[in-house]
Parts: sequence; C-alpha cells; structure tokens
Amino acid sequence: MQLSTYLIFNDNCREAFEFYQRCFDAKLEAMATYAEMPASEGMEIPEEAGNLVMHARLRIGDQLLMASDNSPCSPAPYEGIKGASIAIGVDSIEEAERLFNGAFLPVSHR
Repeated sequence: MQLSTYLIFNDNCREAFEFYQRCFDAKLEAMATYAEMPASEGMEIPEEAGNLVMHARLRIGDQLLMASDNSPCSPAPYEGIKGASIAIGVDSIEEAERLFNGAFLPVSHR
C-alpha cells in the first residue's frame, strides 16, 4: 500500500511544484490547468482562472505528491492548509544538508 499526499494551494500551486521539483530533483509527471479541462456542465471556469492548476503530480523517488489550486468554482473561500504536515526522511546527513540548503538558504549563501 502507498499513501499519496494531496495539497490545495491558493493560486500558487505551479510556483510551489516547480520549487519542489528543483529541491527534490523530482519528476513533474503532470501539470494541467483549469483551461485544459474538458467543458463540464455546471462548472464554468472564469477566464481569469484558466491558468490555475487543476492537477499536478510530482514523483519524488517512489513517492507521489499531488496538488491543485483551490477550485475557482468552490463556493467557499480558500482558508489555507490546516492540520497537516509532511515529514521528509533521508538516508544521510549530506542529503539532509543538500535539501535544507536548497530549500531555505538564499541563493547568495549556496
């Protein structure tokens, strides 16, 4: 059995997943926008929301991380990710330092 994590972003899913892809040296397997979604009755996507991410899928080793931007059709406003955390386990101190330095240090300090 494998569990996959699915995150909901507030219009910055693309930016987050491009960062995760670089940080983890991961494979971006999918990134589809709402504009690319087939038309669906009762789900009219506003033109300005067309570039928002409907579904993203990132493979990190043998794990999956998936996400989307909050649906422009959602009747509820985005309130942020609550009550969730993701832990990352690595096999070496060097790998932990590489991830930390890539994720948290300013470019001028790398």
